[in-house]
Amino acid sequence: AEFYFARRPVRVLRRVAEIAAVAAPFFVNLWLDKQFYHSHDDEKTSWPLPKRSRAHRQAERGRELTRILTKLGPTFIKVGQSLSIREDLLPAEYTAALRELQDRLPPFEEDLAQDILRKEWRVSSPSEVLTLLDAAGNAVS
Repeated sequence: AEFYFARRPVRVLRRVAEIAAVAAPFFVNLWLDKQFYHSHDDEKTSWPLPKRSRAHRQAERGRELTRILTKLGPTFIKVGQSLSIREDLLPAEYTAALRELQDRLPPFEEDLAQDILRKEWRVSSPSEVLTLLDAAGNAVS
């Protein structure tokens, strides 16, 4: 992986910028929640935010996080799926929202997946990828 990404610095920077742009509003909302909502009194708020309970805000952030991970792609979806069962790490409202990633994802077009495989692996047919992986596995063992 290091060799692959070291040869593609522009691509890496572009992806980092994309991740930052998609995730930034979420972190701004978390910061706003912390600044304007007082943790000791769920209904108390500072202007200009409406009154919302802590559970409501956390459920909202959980749904927002689920949308972000879905938008960022398969690796992030897998992380979200893993976190969806970790109520020891995240509030219950977050894990409930993240469970949507277990079985309620939008479909991924097969043609698009095949095009990605052809382009990334530089093959004419996606089945050639399996042949390459099999050959690599035999070389390692």
